[in-house]
Amino acid sequence: MKTIRKIALPFAILLIGAGSAYATNAASATEAVEVLGYKFDPENPEQPCEMTTERCETINTGISCQVSDASGVHNLYDSACENELFRIP
Repeated sequence: MKTIRKIALPFAILLIGAGSAYATNAASATEAVEVLGYKFDPENPEQPCEMTTERCETINTGISCQVSDASGVHNLYDSACENELFRIP
């Protein structure tokens, strides 16, 4: 029984340490990414996703990234015009 404790305890401590290191690394990998925003233009069927000069981020800040032009106010998306982008605080 004592030999099991001598082997299992260090092994358990090693696993807990490795798991903690992985969790810390994974948490820092979810930081915001700053990207150029794209607006969706349904009137241009050949290239409906048009790049803008507005810089936005991928993490939800609660404020949509938008751009105004002659045709109105447009929400901005990633380069595929699928995922909404958010204003950089």
